[in-house]
Amino acid sequence: MKKILNIIIAMICTAGLFTSCETERDSPMLGSNAIAKPVITSTIPATAVITADNLDSKFTTVKYTPAVYSAAVPITNQVQISLSNTFPESQTTSVGAAASEDSIVITNKVLNSAIVAVGGVTLESNTAWLRIKSAVSATTGSPEIGLVSYSDPVQVTITPYEPQPAWIYMPGAHQGWNPATAPALCSLTDNGIYIGYVKFDAAGVEFKFTGQRDWDPLNWGSSDGATLVEKGANILSPGAGYYKITVDLNNLTLVMEAYSWGIIGDATPGGWDADTDMDWNYENQQWESTIPLTVGEIKFRLNDGWDNNYGGSGGDAVPGGNNITITDAGTYFITLDIVNLKYTLTKL
Repeated sequence: MKKILNIIIAMICTAGLFTSCETERDSPMLGSNAIAKPVITSTIPATAVITADNLDSKFTTVKYTPAVYSAAVPITNQVQISLSNTFPESQTTSVGAAASEDSIVITNKVLNSAIVAVGGVTLESNTAWLRIKSAVSATTGSPEIGLVSYSDPVQVTITPYEPQPAWIYMPGAHQGWNPATAPALCSLTDNGIYIGYVKFDAAGVEFKFTGQRDWDPLNWGSSDGATLVEKGANILSPGAGYYKITVDLNNLTLVMEAYSWGIIGDATPGGWDADTDMDWNYENQQWESTIPLTVGEIKFRLNDGWDNNYGGSGGDAVPGGNNITITDAGTYFITLDIVNLKYTLTKL
């Protein structure tokens, strides 16, 4: 009887072993290291000097062999860049990715943005490193495991371009249809998206956009106030007052939204009940106002409401900050730079 019992136990264990092996074949568990790490097989240019003229050109095509793991698994490959050959996470970013491919194209524009993003200095030579990252995202029948393997880094010297502000112009009935004196919309990084602030006296004021301070070679209109068309119909203003105008020439879209900054407080003519509106200076990219102030306090508000208000001290504008104190009555020239969160108070 004891011999029979031992045989039964052995048969159960053997069956369990076979079941275990079958399960393991369905969901292969990979080791922590790849069998072979990725290898860059193409020659990477030793230097890259990026300028306005070659910004849209190709830097190089990185050819490589991906990592090899112990099972057939999906792998995503990317080219990473860093200013350190140790690639710290906070100073590393991607300049291109591909799934199950053997090459990745890197353009000067993407390279320029990436080197600046990791701390590169524009208009100066920066020593950087590129490498391939091969990552396993998942295996069949098992959870994501996130195994990665890296190629040896390749050194390259990069001189990034410093994007210059680009402009388009907005002639219309609000200023006499003269492109030479029309307000301008600015793209601070020349990325095809232009923003400006324009004041209308009423709804239905007609205007268009031009690429230069004349009508040639390009101008844009819109019949629906949202989709831009080259040499399209005159656009109509949505209402009276200041509007933020956003033009995306990449997708030919237009967005117009009420947008104005004002000054409020017991030191202003309107007290705490009414804002004194500021005017947009597109050349200096700031809001400005000349206003008589008494001894008291002021703040800046967007669209006559408290959802977005700024106080502060010493020229630093702080969201929701303390009231700004006025200790000397008089007429002041006041500026507000909402991008850099700075303000000035100059007594005239």
